[in-house]
Amino acid sequence: MTFNENIRSSDDILKIHKSILNNATININPIILAQLTITASKRLTNLEEQLEFIKKTMEIVHHEEAKILIELQKAYCHFEAGQNELGIAGDILKAQLYQIEKLTECEPIVWSTYYKYTGMYHLKRKDYSTFYFNSLQFLSYVDQKSFSNKEREELCINMGIAIFISKKIFNYSELLELKIFQILKEGPYSFMYKMMETFNGGDVDQFRLDMVNYNDQIKNISVLDENRKTLEEKIKIMAFTELIFGLQKNDRVVTFTEISQRTSLSIEEVEFMV
Repeated sequence: MTFNENIRSSDDILKIHKSILNNATININPIILAQLTITASKRLTNLEEQLEFIKKTMEIVHHEEAKILIELQKAYCHFEAGQNELGIAGDILKAQLYQIEKLTECEPIVWSTYYKYTGMYHLKRKDYSTFYFNSLQFLSYVDQKSFSNKEREELCINMGIAIFISKKIFNYSELLELKIFQILKEGPYSFMYKMMETFNGGDVDQFRLDMVNYNDQIKNISVLDENRKTLEEKIKIMAFTELIFGLQKNDRVVTFTEISQRTSLSIEEVEFMV
């Protein structure tokens, strides 16, 4: 079950949740109750209030997967509370992964929530590679109709930033081929989609044009602006890999001069990159 945007953004969801907890005669699926708890707790802004709210639900829930979902929400509350709470959030996420792996079967909502929150946790820590890989796992489990266009756009923007600045991720086609990523084709962040295509093709000349044409947009995203050198390094690596994979199978010998011309690196820099 999912809740539409109007319900999720309404304080009425807190009243609904309270009425369920106070009425012992109401028979509700524990997974749905857990989802309701997750959604309702996000209407509270104070960490102590959130944790107390979650605790009240935990007291009446005895379903293992529902308990895991509610515990995962505790992790979310902690990492949203600020840097000082990240350690606690990380410990909860590790503990709940252990609980999930003990189950013989697990509802997709449990895995999707785990990967979503683990990704968000690592984004807070600025560990972009781990955020990216957890987000891919999240997308493999979640019903993409269950979150709003705003949430999809925010996720795609962050995944785009991650793949640009991470020194561990080079598979741009993987992201471009995701249906959800098409949301960035239009609008103020369309430059990210176009730059992704440039990186995917390993086109150094187009990259230089992109850096000029999209200079203002890049400046507006501080983490991209601060990592211009990384972007330049990665496009040259992509140019090198495109050169290698474009060679015939029976003729895969390439000179440093050819690599230098393709990547715009000096001969001295080519050896280091290789």
